[in-house]
Amino acid sequence: MGISKRIGIAKGIVDRYADDSYVKREYISVISFRGREATVLSPFTRKYNLIKAQLDSIKTGGKTPLSSALKVALSISKQFRNKNKKSSVEFILISDGKANVPIKKDIKYEIEELSKTIQKRKISFKIYDIRNKGVIDPSISYLDKISEITNAEMENI
Repeated sequence: MGISKRIGIAKGIVDRYADDSYVKREYISVISFRGREATVLSPFTRKYNLIKAQLDSIKTGGKTPLSSALKVALSISKQFRNKNKKSSVEFILISDGKANVPIKKDIKYEIEELSKTIQKRKISFKIYDIRNKGVIDPSISYLDKISEITNAEMENI
């Protein structure tokens, strides 16, 4: 997502979710993934200004640890659900789906298994596909596979 236009779109989507969560008084968390692993920028909170402030710290470029992002999202959602038994969780993925950093060895296997866990836990999932349209790119995107396994709605941006 190194192109500033795409990161701007991603930040705009998160900003809209923060605004919507404020109105509905829902909890929201933000996870960033670049480099070697995913990072929780903000654990589940209702401090929407904190979420908005964290958007400025999101950096682009480098490697994409998509498997790590899914694993971290599953982990923090499990912790949240354990504390909030009646809660529901929705994952929002904003990505081009190009993963190039495995947790262990096999990115495709990891993403498929993590996606199956998401489906098994009945976690709602929405994907914002920010791949460059009309550009021939030989890199593999895992968005279609994630969407297929999790029954995620996918919106092309």
